[in-house]
Amino acid sequence: MKKVFAILLALTMLLAMAVPAMAQNVNVSTGNGTITISNAAKGETYTIYKLFDATVTETEGGSIAYTGNIPSDLSAYFTKDSADNILTTDAAWKDPATKTEMSEGLRTALAEWAATQTEGASATSDGTALNFDNVDYGYYVVTTTQGEQAITVDSTNPTVTIIDKNQTGSTPVNDNLKNIVNSDGTLTQVNSASIGETVNFEIKFNATNYEGTTAKTEYRVTDILGKGFTLDESSWIVTVQGQTESVATPLAKDTDYFVSYATSLTTGERTCVIRIPWQENGSFKYDARAVVTITYSATVNENADPEDLTTLQNTANVDDKNENTTTTNIYYFDLVKTGSDNVVINGAKFKLYSAQTGGTEIPVVADGDGQYHVDMNRETGDDIEAGEARITGLAADTYWLQETEAPAGYNKLTARVKVEITDANLEAIVVDINEMHDHEQVVIGREWKDGGIHVINNAGSELPATGGIGTTIFYVVGGLLMAAAVVLLVTKKKVASGK
Repeated sequence: MKKVFAILLALTMLLAMAVPAMAQNVNVSTGNGTITISNAAKGETYTIYKLFDATVTETEGGSIAYTGNIPSDLSAYFTKDSADNILTTDAAWKDPATKTEMSEGLRTALAEWAATQTEGASATSDGTALNFDNVDYGYYVVTTTQGEQAITVDSTNPTVTIIDKNQTGSTPVNDNLKNIVNSDGTLTQVNSASIGETVNFEIKFNATNYEGTTAKTEYRVTDILGKGFTLDESSWIVTVQGQTESVATPLAKDTDYFVSYATSLTTGERTCVIRIPWQENGSFKYDARAVVTITYSATVNENADPEDLTTLQNTANVDDKNENTTTTNIYYFDLVKTGSDNVVINGAKFKLYSAQTGGTEIPVVADGDGQYHVDMNRETGDDIEAGEARITGLAADTYWLQETEAPAGYNKLTARVKVEITDANLEAIVVDINEMHDHEQVVIGREWKDGGIHVINNAGSELPATGGIGTTIFYVVGGLLMAAAVVLLVTKKKVASGK
């Protein structure tokens, strides 16, 4: 007895469910069958294609005979017996013993076949169950933009109910769920910023109305900011764009979405939970495969630690899935002021600027013990006093140090010193200078060895800088004295010779 009920078992991939009373009905033929997608996604278009005819054979105990032409690209999975009945090969099944699930190869082959078809019944769901009525008995492939499924409709099983299992909850739109938005609009996972600078973030994902067989009632986004960021709570923007919509719809805070906060007492991390209700009065509010976009801003603060990047890491997930972390780097540089012998000398003062000439001051605040951090909220900063100093809280960029006061007995620099930070801190190596006094090692100074920003001052009296009356007056007076000396010498020679 030739039974092909294995196809029925295998390709009815989904459990039967009760059909909702509000089902949409689509008449597609004069047959007696019905195909119902019980969880049809709102805004999703479903298309059914009949691959084979299905006939119940009364003479053989009601078994199903499948007939028709086998497409060449499916010949590896279907064959015919001597009575022209279509059979399936065991290669089509993951489990030849139970034959209850399609292989990935068959699933792909059916999808490719469906993509070549032009005749099929289509309907777009409004979020309720979707019925295709009056379909002929046969073996069908049901397609959506999300994937394919296959079912059999026949006189022994005229009403088939399936669940669209291709809806998978949230999936990132981009390579990562969360990204940093650069000033030019591009996305990145890693950037750098100075203390006081604002960083913009984006969380973006595809949302569906079902996750497998479970209807979504809300989406819950969890975002955790390191303690080196201060969140701008007024900056939240949440939008939803359905697949049939040309523009995104902004959602209203405390109406369409809700935000709650918690701060860790141990790590200082700030946890933000953004909850987006997905149903209202039992109906879906948005299309399936809608794109949800969440943006917000945060400012780098003085808790940002260039040697502990967890302070500037931000992590996000949706319903505890698709989690990823972004990192913002800040850097420091060590400033060491020495004489020509590399021995540290104190008493110099500096300011930090954004350009070699002119530009704007990068304000810093003294933290004590030679430590300074950037404070972009100020117009002018404290003097950087060196000796030795560490300036922290800077983005990767080029900066310029201007000496505003030289140590006593040394010439002040007349040009700014370049500070170029790329992707690492500029750390200096400075060691103690020891001498033996009364059989004990005594530190008598400090010596620069390597790294950082090494600035050398030369001893001597400082001359006025060029450009004003400055050194020019010395050159003029000197030239006049030399000329006078020459004239006097020539005059004396003439007098001596009697001429």
